[in-house]
Amino acid sequence: MRLEGHGLRVILPAERQALAPVSLVSKFAIRGNFEITATYQIHNAAEPESGMGTGFGVGVTIRIEKVHPLKDAATVGWVLRPGGKKVAVWNRAYDSGEEKPKVKGGEVPMSAASGRLRLKRVGPKLEYLVAKGTEEDFLSINQNDFGTEDLERVLLQVVTGQQKRAIDASWIDIRIKGDGLPTVAMPRGSASAFWIAVGVVGTIVLAAGGSRWHHRRKIANAP
Repeated sequence: MRLEGHGLRVILPAERQALAPVSLVSKFAIRGNFEITATYQIHNAAEPESGMGTGFGVGVTIRIEKVHPLKDAATVGWVLRPGGKKVAVWNRAYDSGEEKPKVKGGEVPMSAASGRLRLKRVGPKLEYLVAKGTEEDFLSINQNDFGTEDLERVLLQVVTGQQKRAIDASWIDIRIKGDGLPTVAMPRGSASAFWIAVGVVGTIVLAAGGSRWHHRRKIANAP
């Protein structure tokens, strides 16, 4: 994982010990209505194996999780599946009161390997949206009841479906708008400062550009 001029690049080789998703995780809670948007670029992705138990696919996702002890979560993403199938995906994990949550989801064709992902909550309704490139309009691929409980964290994930498959992907930016967001100042040039807070206008922005991170406010720019 490294910072480059166009964003945060994640390169996973096929031969590696840990097959779990590589995640960029927020360290703040989100309350009320929100809109989370991430721009991604897939430089290269190896097609996964076919057959039963071959996993989720190879690609990128935004995942949100409610505060502990709730097990509710939701995901929107782009993945490559067996046979060269390129799709936008969504899934919803429900806290069923059992050890593992119940999960349902779906997919729609999406050939573009670069674009934007969005999760948007208004009241209890959560909408899953995707867009090709950076200019095209968003397409809603699903909407369901997510409730109004706080989010504990947001995860930007690069996934390979627990398979030994290579992927080279970049997160170009991440923008979060919400009713309740923290106000923090991050040091410039910090590789861990991926969340830049703008408390006054209720937006958190990850601005790509090497190691230059900008903390912007509505009234005045931070020094």
